Amino acid sequence: GTQAGEATSAEPNSGQNNIFLGNQAGMLNTDGYSNVFLGNGAGSYNKSGYQNICIGNASGGNNSISSQNIFMGNETAISHISGDRNVVLGTDAFLNNKNGEDNLIIGFGAASGGASFNGNAKRNVILGREAGKLLDDGIDNVFIGNLAGAGSDATNGIDGDYNVIIGERSGYLLSSGEKNVF
Repeated sequence: GTQAGEATSAEPNSGQNNIFLGNQAGMLNTDGYSNVFLGNGAGSYNKSGYQNICIGNASGGNNSISSQNIFMGNETAISHISGDRNVVLGTDAFLNNKNGEDNLIIGFGAASGGASFNGNAKRNVILGREAGKLLDDGIDNVFIGNLAGAGSDATNGIDGDYNVIIGERSGYLLSSGEKNVF
């Protein structure tokens, strides 16, 4: 597509083994290698991140230096900048997270966060439509079910750690609690 891989360097050992398909896919990639970006704007701001897979329009769009991520779905992890080893599947999932790492997130709008959040979530497992919707800096949480642990504070988000929440709307109002089981 137009501007796909436009900045990729022709220098030896730089920006190798990439696949960019779609307008502006991998557009700013300079040194990133072994990436697959499929969709308009997928991985468009990647500069040096490597071994990423971004599939869907604007998926991983702002990802610039993170590596070994899988982002699938339209606008999935569009605000992600750094943070490695995430697997995110679902349109708008991980939408506003900026620096999270080692997360498994599956579901439409799951862990989508807020635009003003820090987005440093680590080692979370979130499964379900809008589960952990307002996740910000939470660590080692498990949310399973539609709207499980969705959160109630759109200003500050969910910063709680070590919570296990299973069932539709369980822990719906969680914001900063720790070591809970619902």
